[in-house]
Amino acid sequence: MPGKASVAASDEKKAIFDENIFLRKNPSLTSCLMQAKAAVFYPPRGMPILLLGETGVGKSMLAEKIHHIAICAGVFQPTAPCVIFNCADYADNPQLLVGHIFGSKKGAYTGAYADHAGMLESAENGILFLDEVHRLPPVGQEMLFSFIDRGTFRRLGDTEEKAARVQLICATTEEPTSVLLNTFVRRIPMLVRIPNLAQRTEKERFTLINDLFLAESEKIGQPIHATPNAIRCLMTYTCPHNIGQLKADIQILCARAYASFFTKTMDFVIVTSADLPDYIRIALYTHQTSSIFAKLRIINKRPMLCFDASAPTSPLAYTGFPHYSVYDLADDKTQEMKYKGMPDSEISVALLNEIKQYYSEFLRNANQMTMSQLSELVNTDLLATADHVLDVVRAKLSAPYSTTLRNGLAIHARSALDRTKAGSPIDNPHLNFACLAFAEESKASTEALEIMNTELFAKLPPGEAAFLTLLFLVGFQGESHAQNASFHIIVMMHGSRTATALIETVGELLMHPLKGVDPVDIPISELLTTTYLNLKKRLDSLPEGTSVLFLYDMGSISNIVDRAKHEYPTFQMKHCPLASTLHVLEAVQDAELGYSMDYTYNQLLCISTIYYRPLSRDAPVSLIKMSQMLLPVFGSTKSESAALSEKVKSLPIAASMAVVSISYATEKDLANRLKALGAMGRILALISEKPLGVDTPYPNVLWGKDCSGQLEELVLMEETVNNTARSLSNVVKYINIQEAVNLARATALNCARKLGSPIDTNFIICSICHLVCTLERTFGGERTAAPFENRSAYMAKHSKEVQVVQDECQALAQAFGLAFSTDDICAYSLFFTQDVM
Repeated sequence: MPGKASVAASDEKKAIFDENIFLRKNPSLTSCLMQAKAAVFYPPRGMPILLLGETGVGKSMLAEKIHHIAICAGVFQPTAPCVIFNCADYADNPQLLVGHIFGSKKGAYTGAYADHAGMLESAENGILFLDEVHRLPPVGQEMLFSFIDRGTFRRLGDTEEKAARVQLICATTEEPTSVLLNTFVRRIPMLVRIPNLAQRTEKERFTLINDLFLAESEKIGQPIHATPNAIRCLMTYTCPHNIGQLKADIQILCARAYASFFTKTMDFVIVTSADLPDYIRIALYTHQTSSIFAKLRIINKRPMLCFDASAPTSPLAYTGFPHYSVYDLADDKTQEMKYKGMPDSEISVALLNEIKQYYSEFLRNANQMTMSQLSELVNTDLLATADHVLDVVRAKLSAPYSTTLRNGLAIHARSALDRTKAGSPIDNPHLNFACLAFAEESKASTEALEIMNTELFAKLPPGEAAFLTLLFLVGFQGESHAQNASFHIIVMMHGSRTATALIETVGELLMHPLKGVDPVDIPISELLTTTYLNLKKRLDSLPEGTSVLFLYDMGSISNIVDRAKHEYPTFQMKHCPLASTLHVLEAVQDAELGYSMDYTYNQLLCISTIYYRPLSRDAPVSLIKMSQMLLPVFGSTKSESAALSEKVKSLPIAASMAVVSISYATEKDLANRLKALGAMGRILALISEKPLGVDTPYPNVLWGKDCSGQLEELVLMEETVNNTARSLSNVVKYINIQEAVNLARATALNCARKLGSPIDTNFIICSICHLVCTLERTFGGERTAAPFENRSAYMAKHSKEVQVVQDECQALAQAFGLAFSTDDICAYSLFFTQDVM
């Protein structure tokens, strides 16, 4: 091969490494790349190539990849050019087009004022890629096949022949026999047909989306978030112009998202399905969710996916992707759990289960491989070593093994060898610690590692033994996702079969039977005593000291849980109301992966808030609420509650609000329900026919002749606040206006209640305007309040008011990463020490 001897061994390895990465990301292009390589490497100076494919399939990308591989392999020198020229750019002027390719002599055509070197000369000792070659006129095609035959050409208008050593790669979107001269086509023996985007695999489309988002993240220097539905649309929408269109669409989406972030409309760069144009968003309703998308959604377990060019892990990396190794998974999960503040003991258990889950999927994939697919990944030496290793391990563990484990071990060994050669570490202290519990498997893995190093002439480090331990554990014992959970889950739902159906749905999503999850269905007419007896049957079947997480929908189930806590004192119990499919899915996965119940419980409490919108960078979660208005109505029985709800809903003023009807058995039950509703949204009013008997931060509106008037006043205040927010949005440019208004209102109400000040619309509006403008000027670096006269004397006289205002305003300022001055605090405290309206 020309120039091969001059290439360093490291360049050869780099060529193989880059090629492997490219093919793992683009397996559909394997045949295309092999054909192209054969043509480029063909002695003495390669053979021309014609790439066939639709617009945007990646013809120029493949040409550049061929150029890179040829340089690394020594076919070309490191300085070899890759000249790309689109014949369509000059199709309207055939002479100019031919002149650009072959060069021209002064005076060859109108406008040729000097000698001009063409693309062929520029590409000397490299590659000339001619895109849309069918736009080349017949005379140009004849000149080109003459160059292919003899290796010489003439500039347009010149009589002198010039020689050039150029690898010619042409491309067309048309059928060659219908648009090119037969004599030209016959001189290009290597025709490479590139599949379109619809013919590529789901994995490839995932990888393309991932790489395109990461490229945009690197450009803007910010992580880019995307909702699962946005990714689902990008995965399935009809994309007639293929990768080129997909790239352009993602660039536009990211540009719009960045504009919202830059103008402070959003706290993050985020792409949602609502941001998609109609021709992309329609896929949400016309395409079924792909199996890989479902797996992505399940394994990531996040309502948002984050594409961050500065982060080591990709949100699209999952166990089915061959280029995402078990070592990457271990490193990424360890970093993620440390970032979340999990203790080392929990990290070890969770990581162990994550790797076991990976190997279960890994071995299933290996089982589905054909022999030809397997031979592309491993050679006979690796398979022979895998057989020897498993013979030794089988004797030690007294267990049979299948061909699946043998193939899986060979592929894993290939990955371990590649990682070692690349200089990447193979060691994870948390996993090493976790594997101490499997003494027999660990001992067998140490022997297996010695055999692999001896027979493969390798230097795999001792840390590899931990990964082998878990591979053997899963392979020999046949372990799957259905493993012992770290805590038990009981799902309680109203309806004759609601809880059962929900658990079945989660099992279908996870694609395996669930263990450690029990349904308790509660028919509407069922008495609470009967429900509790059904619950006791589940609890009695569990061992002493079990951790139990209750997920339920509504009603007085919290009373049942409280009773269970009293009767089963050795059990650790937590309960989460208003549970959905997403709550159950999160809980089941965390339990299977070994996470503690406390950790999972806190994750469940955040699901609704996070799914609605990303939080402000520094705002405490407790201060961010959905803007939804709720009018909960209460009755001690279901019939009383339903009747009261109908009365409230009949009021015209309540038509635009969410009216929630709740029955309760005890004051504690009511307090728990109020707490759960408060986490969902802002409660505008509580309505009851009798005093609730519970201290709440919400206004009680007792049913009577004045109820309609009070509601009207509350709604009028709400509308006035919204109008104020719209007005302020015209002058505010530094802060998020909706968030600022919501937090300013909460600050004003908290101050007024603590100081016993009257609350009316004027007070709320004036307070919001004052606080929002203070935030805006502080954020912009301006002085917000004039020096407060006689400040010390004023603060001494009104110490209570100043202290309350300071405490409440501190939380408001911290939500935006600011600090109010003492003059600011005194200026706002005037609202409570004198009439400023």
